[in-house]
Amino acid sequence: MGPFYTTNKGLPFTPGMGQTTLRIVFSSADWQVASSVDIEEPLDAALITAGVGEITSGGVGPDGVFFNVEVDDPATALPVLQRELQRLDVPKSTLIESPDGTCGVYETS
Repeated sequence: MGPFYTTNKGLPFTPGMGQTTLRIVFSSADWQVASSVDIEEPLDAALITAGVGEITSGGVGPDGVFFNVEVDDPATALPVLQRELQRLDVPKSTLIESPDGTCGVYETS
């Protein structure tokens, strides 16, 4: 199955050229959202407002639904992602994958 949406809005996130892709993964067993936009739009707005990144794409994979997020500094973006995803009350099984490893949305450092 292909992506359920693709976005590259060209919004003002370009602070650094060394951008890193993080992936937010929602387990298909726990995905209870009527539309991905209910998560994507507020999450993207929070990232852009904080100046730490933006959602660039997403889709459906064998393990569930995912969003790709481009960030300049993963350490700075992670708390913003976690805070907003918690506010959106995503399932506890939701993961944030980065080049440095994987963490849960509700994990604390």
